[in-house]
Amino acid sequence: MNGNFSELNLNCASNEIGRIVEDNISRKYAPTTFERAIPSNKDGLIEVTRKILYCIYANKFYGGEKEYKSTKIVGDVTANYHPHGDSSVYSSLVEIAQWFSTSYPYVTANCNFGNLLGDDPAHARYTDTKGTKFLMDVIFEDISPKTIDFKPNFDNSKEEPVYLPTRIPLVLVNGLFSGIAVAFTSNIPPHNLEDVCNMCIKYISNNNIKLEDLVDGVYPDYPTGPIISNPEEIEKFYKYGIPTTIKTRADIEIDRDRNEIIIHSLPHKVYWNEVVSKVINLTSKNNNNKPHPILSKIKGIFHEYDNKNKKYTFRFEVSKDANIYEVVEHLYKSTPLTRSMQMAFILNYGNKVKEVNIKEIIASWYEVRRDVFRRTNISKKNELEIDNHRLEGLISIFPKIKDLVSLISNSTCTKEELINEIVDNFKPLTRNQASSIIEMQLFSLSRTSLNSLKEKLERNKEKIKEYEWNLSHEKECIIKDIEELKEKYKVPRRSPIEFNKKINIESLNITGSIIYSKNSYGLFNLVHLSQAKNLLNGLKTIKIDGKNYKEVLGSVEIKNPLKALIIFQENGNVRRVNISEVPHQNVWYEYTKDTDSFIKFVMPVYDENDELLIVSDNKLRRTKVSEFNTNKRNIGSYSLVMPLEGKEHLILMDKETYYIFIEYFKDEVPLLSAKSTGVKTSFINEITLGLEYDSEIAPNIILNIFDERNSLTSIFDYMDLTNKGDKNRKARKLIKDLNPNLGTVEFIGSVDFEKKNTNIIFINSENIIKIDVRNLAKNNVRNVPSKIKGILQISK
Repeated sequence: MNGNFSELNLNCASNEIGRIVEDNISRKYAPTTFERAIPSNKDGLIEVTRKILYCIYANKFYGGEKEYKSTKIVGDVTANYHPHGDSSVYSSLVEIAQWFSTSYPYVTANCNFGNLLGDDPAHARYTDTKGTKFLMDVIFEDISPKTIDFKPNFDNSKEEPVYLPTRIPLVLVNGLFSGIAVAFTSNIPPHNLEDVCNMCIKYISNNNIKLEDLVDGVYPDYPTGPIISNPEEIEKFYKYGIPTTIKTRADIEIDRDRNEIIIHSLPHKVYWNEVVSKVINLTSKNNNNKPHPILSKIKGIFHEYDNKNKKYTFRFEVSKDANIYEVVEHLYKSTPLTRSMQMAFILNYGNKVKEVNIKEIIASWYEVRRDVFRRTNISKKNELEIDNHRLEGLISIFPKIKDLVSLISNSTCTKEELINEIVDNFKPLTRNQASSIIEMQLFSLSRTSLNSLKEKLERNKEKIKEYEWNLSHEKECIIKDIEELKEKYKVPRRSPIEFNKKINIESLNITGSIIYSKNSYGLFNLVHLSQAKNLLNGLKTIKIDGKNYKEVLGSVEIKNPLKALIIFQENGNVRRVNISEVPHQNVWYEYTKDTDSFIKFVMPVYDENDELLIVSDNKLRRTKVSEFNTNKRNIGSYSLVMPLEGKEHLILMDKETYYIFIEYFKDEVPLLSAKSTGVKTSFINEITLGLEYDSEIAPNIILNIFDERNSLTSIFDYMDLTNKGDKNRKARKLIKDLNPNLGTVEFIGSVDFEKKNTNIIFINSENIIKIDVRNLAKNNVRNVPSKIKGILQISK
């Protein structure tokens, strides 16, 4: 299918579908069958909706505070316009009243018109409704027999409109799912009114606008607000006619503090009882199959309704030992929380159904809108011209008023004969003017009346000029009308758009930390870390040497807007992950498989000129981040990688003997390419620990000290741990605070005790612990958890 789409001619015997349709028409279906199920190209409405709306207008079921029984409307529609059963009429009335079915309801919904829980609406005799302000403004502003075409109803007792004079294309605003009618289905999603108005203005301003330019940036917008997850495919359908489906999913939030899954919106035409029924069926022990192993972790199902904002919130409570992210994933896979709908833009063109694009929909609407606009202005102009003709006759007779009165008072003629005498004696009066003259009241002969007639004539002439201007500037007038409607009824977009991961996002502002395990990583914001209890819930278990392995390995504080991550693996492979490739925060993403080399370190990238230190075979080299701008490269074997922030001093530590420190001025380490080997150090064993600091600030080092049985975490002042003296490359021994017999040491981070109004977040594999910095003390481990893998100092 191309951008021009295709026309399906019901009379075309050469087309297989056409033959089926033609045969069905001749044998079974009335000519209005298509109109009942496929929206008209003129007003975008199906037959039953059009007749319901016209009945509301004709009977004045609108305005004021009074509402009317639905049975009254349904009865009048079936009696006068649509004799096909009251159930179909009432179901259509309900749909155009429900806020969750129709983006801009045409009628109000008083009493029980159904809800998102899946409850059915009450019977028509129990519900009240009336036409909305939107209905009267957008559809019935210009309706009259002079502006649109009317036809006899089914029994010739009344007249009904062939189409309604909509001021915007309603089929795009409220959408339509027609069901099946003679082998065709029309499925047009709703769109945001502001987007539709903007497209109309673009088209009116330039009828030759390319389809790609007209629909650029336009996506469906559902009243329930589900997330649209395939905008790229929708864009291809809108621009080039490539067939596709709309993929939507519920908007879900994860509350790790309460272990709940919160659902803020459902897909269009999905009801909560459908979701609950599916979950119960999958987790029921009475099921022939075993209960779903993941969804069985759901322990409670709740819903809440905000009556003020007319909004539902749905919740699943999940057991604490569950991986809540896996539960969400399987809810999307196994329940109606994800829904796909095939798009089919099919309209009824009289005896043809035609598959169209958005430009053709707007073009059909605009053709009708122009016709209505012209007929409205011409009819009003004609009415005023007829009235002016009458006024001019009345004004012209005033100088001869005595002769006129004498003629009328002495006349013995009939009315028609008297009109002829006036025409003959007071030329150049016409018969219409003469008819108006003899119907004047005596007061109209006064001087006051003459002045009022002249004033009215002038007002009419001004109005005629206005209508003539409108007719000569119809585009400007219609555009102005659309802009007024847009300002009056626009609402913010309800359905968020989830763009493809590859969309370029230059940086992400996040206050928090990068946390990583052997085969996964995640960006965790400050609020989430503060509220999180057990990070292991988000990690996948992997097997190492036949044993299940699940552990947080490290954490790096995010200090600036983040552009990318550089991931270093044990085998020397280095890969870059741009921030645009990370779709969500607070989620673990598996980066390596069980058979791959595991993650050893993850570095944040803020700027391409950032530097990092690489230690390989006890050789040092500084390298720019820009060296790792490709997806993959290898730096060979290495023992340490650490980001450099531009501080003056480097502290390097030997993990094997752990009590040796070497200190460098940073500039003593050369800036080299990633391929270079670097400069040799005086270390004998591997350098695996490092810290950067400025000379005037003594860092407070947090160390994990391990032996075969225990792990002890301590905080030390670096200056207290080292001998005083000039800063050179000589090894310095630690004082007695660290006993070499304890085991190996692991550097974790540093704490600034001068920042009093801060909290310290400690991260390990078991939990997240937040401690006020004032409750910590140097060389004090009472409040510090063991086996720390990450630290983050945050302002309160």
